[in-house]
Amino acid sequence: MQLYRPSPRAWAAIGVLAAWGAALAWLGVRRLTQTESAIISAEAALRLAPGASWFALYSGELPVGQAGITLDTLSPGYQILETFSMETPQDAMILRSSRTTVTKLSGALQVTEISHRSIRGGWSESWRAAIADGRFRLGGDGDSLPGDVEIGVAPTTTAVAPFRLALSGGLVEGRQRLLPGYAGWPGALVRLTMTAGRDSMAVFADSAVMDPATGDLLVAHEDSARARAVVISGDGPAERWWIDARGRVVGIETAFGLRWVRTDFDLATRALRDRSPERAARLTRSYPVIRTLTRPAETATPQRFLLSRRDGMPLDPVLLAPMAGGRQEVRGDTLVVHRAGAYAGAVDQEPIRRDPLEGTADPRIEEIVARARTALGTRSADDNAWITALTTEIATRVRLDTAERAAVGVSQALSARRARAEGIARLFVTAAHAAGLPARLAVGIRPVADGFESHAWAEVRVAGRWRSVDPALGRAEASTDLIRVTRGGSSNPWRLLPQLVQLRVVGVPTPEEAP
Repeated sequence: MQLYRPSPRAWAAIGVLAAWGAALAWLGVRRLTQTESAIISAEAALRLAPGASWFALYSGELPVGQAGITLDTLSPGYQILETFSMETPQDAMILRSSRTTVTKLSGALQVTEISHRSIRGGWSESWRAAIADGRFRLGGDGDSLPGDVEIGVAPTTTAVAPFRLALSGGLVEGRQRLLPGYAGWPGALVRLTMTAGRDSMAVFADSAVMDPATGDLLVAHEDSARARAVVISGDGPAERWWIDARGRVVGIETAFGLRWVRTDFDLATRALRDRSPERAARLTRSYPVIRTLTRPAETATPQRFLLSRRDGMPLDPVLLAPMAGGRQEVRGDTLVVHRAGAYAGAVDQEPIRRDPLEGTADPRIEEIVARARTALGTRSADDNAWITALTTEIATRVRLDTAERAAVGVSQALSARRARAEGIARLFVTAAHAAGLPARLAVGIRPVADGFESHAWAEVRVAGRWRSVDPALGRAEASTDLIRVTRGGSSNPWRLLPQLVQLRVVGVPTPEEAP
């Protein structure tokens, strides 16, 4: 038998194939060992380009505002500009509320700075968050920094998340990502859950032209993009975002709030040029009335509420699911608020949110805890006794103030001795943490005949169950007709309105009340 002896040409071919295989193996190993930051940095340099996306905001079929997301390149890194304008009626006139958020990013899309400004009528508010050296620092309106929290990983925001998903392979159906995030404004450090769903083709206007005969704007050209639906859940009801392969947002659907429809800038803003009393009246009929809660609510029995949309569209159970938790239970389109200690529900092991405005380093917090301990005396200092003592002590120090500029941070509330409901609730949460009690902020509503009353309170975990406490009104047990909407942010009615414009709540008699 004669063995095959490769010719010089065959040896050359074998060498080429071996080198090619080695190169592929090296590339595979290099890719598998790369960190996500390195992958995102490389992909961003190749695929991200400056551009803007514009959206018309709809409440049902009524256009009520416009929004925009603009990506710019910096040296180094990137910048995302978010604009949001929404019209609300006031005294037969139209008042516009707007907010602008600028997020600066590194080359790997890690957040380094967030600047936010809100304007409504003659009132304005500014906040700035800086992320550096393992710390999250928050300050506002030129004051000394009211918030400073140690962090392990820089948080992302919902404006950055689409780009991160697109560049890291997260837009695959069924894939779920968990990222540390910053949600609400002023908000908290939370966990963002993003679940990719179905694929679809979106068609939208990308330019407009004026009709010389009527003066109306018409669609001049349409564009299309294949987009993936991604459910994003953070602090409140979930939202469904449609994201294309480059990370551009094509549309947003909320549980019972606004609908974002991508379009041309001129088309997005044309409805806002109508300042007539007729449009103000139409907005009045479309929106629920939201006022700040100022009087005690003392309902102690379990409450059942039927949730629906004002435009008649069915609720999406996926987007509604985050409303459950704590003392709240979701059964289809029915929300049940249980009394303290009566409902264990599913195991709620969600980590406590870290709120930069809590002011844990303020020495006055230890004084509050010490005075509460003294008030307990020789009585059994169980968790429920601690809650009552802390609520009583805080009520002697800070009073409820519903003014726009009232304090919302802990240190500011203690200095002014007056604060909004969320400021007093944050003070209670901080004191509870110092006393060894797991606690968190809750922001929500109380249904009334013509709409809602907004409020903020606290939730404390006692024996594995969450108990609701209303320190702003001096109640060691929050009323069961309070519905938690988010676990962060503001109780200011016009800030809550975008999340609630389509919500209708109807009380349902409990079995005990039924005849």
